[in-house]
Amino acid sequence: MEKIISLFIFFILGSLLAENAEIDSLLIVLENAERIEKVDVLNKLSKSFLKKDLQKTKEYAERALEISRKIKYSQGEQKSTKNLAMAHYFSGEYSQAKKLFEEILHYAEDNHDQNSYSASLNNLGAICNILGEKDKALEYYLNAKDLNQEIKDSLGLSYNLKNIGNIYLEKGYYVTAEQFIQQNITLTKMMKNDELLIRNYVSLGRLHDMKKQHSDALEYFLKALNLSEKNDYFNDREVIYSNLGISNYGMGNYDNALKYFQQAIEIEKKIGLKRRLAFDYNNVSLLYKKINDYDKALFYAEKSLVMEEELGDQYGLARSLNNIAVLNLDFEKYDLAKKYLDRSLEINQKLEDKEGITQNYMNLGIISSKKGDKKEAEKYFQKSLMLAEEYDLIKNISDSYKNLIIIYEDLEDFASAFTFQKKLLALKDSLNALDNEKTFHDLQLKYETKEKEKENQLLKKENEFKTNQISKQKFLLLFFIILLIAIISIAAAIYYKINLKNSQQNLLLERKSRMEIFGRIASGFSHKIRPLSINIDMNLSNIELSMDDDLDKTYLRKKIKQLRSYNGEIQKYYENLRAYIREDIRISLHKLAVNHLLRKTCSILDFEMKKYHIELELKLAENELFAIGNKDNFNHILLTFVSNAIDAIQEKNAKYPERKFAKKIMIRTFSKKDKLILEIEDNGIGIAKNDQKKIFEPFYSTKEVGTGLALPLVEQFVQDMKGKIEVESEPEKFTIFRLILNRI
Repeated sequence: MEKIISLFIFFILGSLLAENAEIDSLLIVLENAERIEKVDVLNKLSKSFLKKDLQKTKEYAERALEISRKIKYSQGEQKSTKNLAMAHYFSGEYSQAKKLFEEILHYAEDNHDQNSYSASLNNLGAICNILGEKDKALEYYLNAKDLNQEIKDSLGLSYNLKNIGNIYLEKGYYVTAEQFIQQNITLTKMMKNDELLIRNYVSLGRLHDMKKQHSDALEYFLKALNLSEKNDYFNDREVIYSNLGISNYGMGNYDNALKYFQQAIEIEKKIGLKRRLAFDYNNVSLLYKKINDYDKALFYAEKSLVMEEELGDQYGLARSLNNIAVLNLDFEKYDLAKKYLDRSLEINQKLEDKEGITQNYMNLGIISSKKGDKKEAEKYFQKSLMLAEEYDLIKNISDSYKNLIIIYEDLEDFASAFTFQKKLLALKDSLNALDNEKTFHDLQLKYETKEKEKENQLLKKENEFKTNQISKQKFLLLFFIILLIAIISIAAAIYYKINLKNSQQNLLLERKSRMEIFGRIASGFSHKIRPLSINIDMNLSNIELSMDDDLDKTYLRKKIKQLRSYNGEIQKYYENLRAYIREDIRISLHKLAVNHLLRKTCSILDFEMKKYHIELELKLAENELFAIGNKDNFNHILLTFVSNAIDAIQEKNAKYPERKFAKKIMIRTFSKKDKLILEIEDNGIGIAKNDQKKIFEPFYSTKEVGTGLALPLVEQFVQDMKGKIEVESEPEKFTIFRLILNRI
């Protein structure tokens, strides 16, 4: 390791000596240069100092720009503007850099300079990304991608795909991010550019780390490291070590994580990568925090903070202050945490960094909640949510929902808690649908490939069989036909006897057959409809990005949100379908306190029952009753039954508005021998005799807007608990759903 770093430093020193000789030559030429020549020399000097002295880069670029404008030397003006923009960018002065890159973009557009136009789009995308303007950054990168495809610039296209993938990764759209990264991997392999391939492996590893799939992430980082060592590439070696540390940290391998972080830090110190060094000091701080070594955690966090202050990078400084605040928050030093957060918030507000502000508000809300000020916490969480929704920061939206649910439960505002619980579930449904889509289609592709292989194998055997003698074919064919007829006859006779003897078993076989057909329908539904759903969502995102300033953006966004909600319903429908038909489901089992869970469910729906003036009567067993099952599935069962009871009462009320009746739901629990009985009775519209036999069949629904999947899914969950459901009902009078479980 030491030899590799020494060799790397040797190359760096050799390069620096060559650069210094070139700078000395340029300074000599500058003394006698005039007009265009002087501008060109100044621009070369400006570019030479870009990696070593940003102030000199600015000075030379400004002199070149001034002379270029006086003599109307447009090419020199463009180069000096670019050098000045890069100097501001590396100094962390992003607003100034953005204005200058916008000037270059307009110049390139006017002069039809496609290469310069593409580079400017990428630079503007990078700045907007840093400023938290993710959608604007994505717009720049997508435009650059289209242009690079048009001019067939493979290298530029590779950088575009990488940047687009990273944006979607940061926004939480993992499936879309992986699609762009995989495209880039294919492109870099075609280009035979291992250096770019290494960076793509790192991006793919980061994606799996963010999805908490740390072992998969580790595999890609090790691929990147092996390729780097094989080709003696030293660039980004510290980045690979750093990410290997992050993956091992995620897997709980803290010794390995610390080893990799230290290797990254060693390189960063020797070659002066201060920004990366500050980042990895913070990683080491998080590691020590995880193993409860507060002193070391604080030591490295403060080293990171000092490094950011030396760099003068306000964004990095705000981030470090926030990290130290979180560290103090975890160790219950709330006042000290708030002090750091207030300073971080002040910097982020000056920088207009919406993502940073969102995180600050979130942490301030957590402090207020820990200190017992729930109203103050609610205020901060609402502020955080508002910004997260405005800038489509998926993870922050999810965290805000979770925090608001806890706060409203503490405040006993169950209606609000239920509202945000539904929003959180809808968000998870949407993300899980997207996240599972690639896995689903990968499995489907493998299945279709396997079937194709089988088909080819059968075809090959058939061709071989046809080469045999005709007489042998006829004999074998006749033999198999007779054998098949005999088997079918015997099977038919056995089936007929079983059918007469045991009608219940016949019903199960019929249900199994129906479910196989249903599975095919679901597969076809997913194959045709789901890709359209994703395309709708991506197209809506592009529409939102490209709205004209003269249009009513509020109106357009409102319509887009409506369409996305419809898309969310399709995804929810699809997920229910998937959840129902899958057979090999792995669920965690718990000891369920049935009465307690019932009360919690009723408190969640209390707001809705009061809204419709429905009286709830609980007749629960005096002692708590327990059963074995999955808690989430059981809550789903209870919510479905009670929600259906509310719907039945409302349907009766709507159908017979002239009738006045006391709307009532009664819930009873009791034990009978080794069984636990739960009954939910309502005086709603009721269920006809014929319908009672069909309500657990997929797609069958008596509601105008029903999907016909809720009760079949409930039946599957109950069967998983080794229980059963009974239904009693008299139309327009009452309905009782009786759940019978094994009592423990």
